[in-house]
Amino acid sequence: MVLPFWKKEISSIHAAAFLIGAAGFLSRILGLFRDRLLASHYGASRTLDIYYASFQIPDFLYTLFLIGAASAAILPTFISIWERDKKKAEEFIGGLLIIFSLAAALVSLIVAIFAPFIVRLVAPGFDPASRALMITMTRIMMISPIFLGVSNIFSSVIQANRQFIVFALTSILYNLGIIIGILAFVPVFGPQGLAYGVILGAFLHMAVQIPALGALSFRPQFLSFKKIPEIKNVFLVSIPRVAALSLDQIISVMLVALASTLAAGSVAVFRLADNLRFIPVGIFGVSYSVAGFSRLAEHAAKKSKEGFFEDLSALIESILFWVVPLACFLLILRAHVVRLALGAGHFSWVDTRLTAATLAILAFAIIGESLATLFIRSFYAIGNTKLPFFTSLFTTVFVIGLAPFLLTLFTTHRASGKLIADLLKVGDLHDVGVLGLALAFALGDLLDLIFLWVALSRESKKYFGGGGIPLKTLASGLKIIFASIAATFIGYGVLYLLSLYIPLDTFLHVLLQGGATFMVAAAFYTGIMYMLGSEQVNAFIEPFRRRLIKPAILPQEIDEDRAAFR
Repeated sequence: MVLPFWKKEISSIHAAAFLIGAAGFLSRILGLFRDRLLASHYGASRTLDIYYASFQIPDFLYTLFLIGAASAAILPTFISIWERDKKKAEEFIGGLLIIFSLAAALVSLIVAIFAPFIVRLVAPGFDPASRALMITMTRIMMISPIFLGVSNIFSSVIQANRQFIVFALTSILYNLGIIIGILAFVPVFGPQGLAYGVILGAFLHMAVQIPALGALSFRPQFLSFKKIPEIKNVFLVSIPRVAALSLDQIISVMLVALASTLAAGSVAVFRLADNLRFIPVGIFGVSYSVAGFSRLAEHAAKKSKEGFFEDLSALIESILFWVVPLACFLLILRAHVVRLALGAGHFSWVDTRLTAATLAILAFAIIGESLATLFIRSFYAIGNTKLPFFTSLFTTVFVIGLAPFLLTLFTTHRASGKLIADLLKVGDLHDVGVLGLALAFALGDLLDLIFLWVALSRESKKYFGGGGIPLKTLASGLKIIFASIAATFIGYGVLYLLSLYIPLDTFLHVLLQGGATFMVAAAFYTGIMYMLGSEQVNAFIEPFRRRLIKPAILPQEIDEDRAAFR
């Protein structure tokens, strides 16, 4: 049964972003529980390294499979056909399912056969026993991209009919499947049980949408689809987006390959810290970008220069309003966050310290990636898909070239590396090379943001014949940075005072000390922003004054990237 509530429209970008972010937040809570279970069971160990490294090949293929299963490409085409001829729409989806499934199954089989060779490239630092386990887990996980790709095709139909509650369940069930794998499969199958949990999660991600399709009386047709030209168009439209996403995966593969040459647990430390870092990106960066995309596209279609830049400026300010203070607060509360999220079982104090230090460096990437998500969609709104690809290509080359050098700063105990390690309070640890990888990633994100900003400013002016992002956006950004830094200093003072009275010896004490510090710093930040006349403070309160949701326009798509599974 489709709830009428989920067919209602939303009165503002903030309310739409809140709705999407709330669904993502629930999924990420499960993701935190998943990571806590993994950390508790294995600690930052070679086994957990193997698990995360085994994800690299399926993740990369999942990105490539988006050529035929990207909701962003399928959704507008499907809606167009559905409005003209429902039977043709069923044939369109049926054709995509057949072509995608056959191609994905063939590629997965080839990868499974050549897994021993591929694993050597992905994890060159693993010993033979570790590589053997990684080969097995990779082969098992190769089924997951097929389920997820089919699920994304289903989700295009689901989103077109605005059953967002069903879509929201997909990523939640994905994480639930992995959790079941940890609790139920690992005791029976050993580490391979983790891979079976991934398969279960991917299957649930797909299966939960099938009843909804039945309720819509939608039946994909697997005959007479060859004469539908829109199928070819979907593949062509998806290529630039997939190419850009593939470059991101190349960076991930390369960083994991370097991490595999470091001490056992380095891959796990990097991945666990990155998962924590991505939470605010997914909740705020992705949410506002998705919520505002339709508005930007509408302004671009009408050549409304004022409307486009006004909304783009508002979105930039809104994202910065949330992610800048969170990134700053994460610097002083990094150890608390890691201890609360991961500190259990076999996850040792050394693991906690190194993960916290890695998270501190990655915190700077929160701002860059959050804005980059918006800028990429802004390019799509004005019909330019090439420039985001070239900026990603340049960033990829930069990170690949820089990462080995930065790695040596920490592995050869150079003065600059030692200084950074000491500042992050891990200078006494033997192997902190993973910090070099985190630094390369963060610098790459910053460079990508700069190039996207410059390229978007240039292309949008060319597209609209003038204009640009208002200078008030820069002024608002400086206000946010000032307020965030001031609140961070206040938070640090509160943290110091609390540490004199509350020892960090139990989960409750860590939660109390960290939570109280965060609340005071957040209140101070909000107060400063209010006194500075922040529009975001009022804009955030406004939806609640209007009972949050009233008839307006729901976002017409939700991002299909791997973000949902972080």
